[in-house]
Amino acid sequence: MRTSPSLYAFVLGVLLCSGLVLGPMARASSPPIYGVTQGTLEVEVIDVGQSGPTPGDVWVADGRFVAEDGTPVDVTALSVLTDPRSDFSGGLSVNVSIIVLDFGNFNTITAAGRTMVDLTKARNDTEVEQVRAVIGGTGIFIGANGEVVSQRQPDGTTSFAITFVD
Repeated sequence: MRTSPSLYAFVLGVLLCSGLVLGPMARASSPPIYGVTQGTLEVEVIDVGQSGPTPGDVWVADGRFVAEDGTPVDVTALSVLTDPRSDFSGGLSVNVSIIVLDFGNFNTITAAGRTMVDLTKARNDTEVEQVRAVIGGTGIFIGANGEVVSQRQPDGTTSFAITFVD
């Protein structure tokens, strides 16, 4: 069965109108970045299956942070080890994570993505930036789009840089 050129034109038109194609180009200007710092995450590991890190293990983390404008932010994270290719002998864990940043008064940002953790490093070692997509928000963040970048700092705290795009 052959697809007609008019169907391709229709699909391209829908993508253009929805912003899926032109959206990233239209966002070439510098988007606002909002910082959340000065907090530590308390992590609990739920070891599922075999002892030690194996697919299905769950990391639950929470902590109290402070936004750059002084607003207290409660951070809750759920991370599930899913990648059986994780190099446990080398200490690398690959997880799927969901993070909720709660600014109070029902103003939340939810981000999701992959988390890479080097299990051989101490908790206060810095790690590479973890980039996750903003998948939603509530209150003043309803309809939020963008990304959340987290990075552990040398003092043991974690920083979150939230970049919003239209």
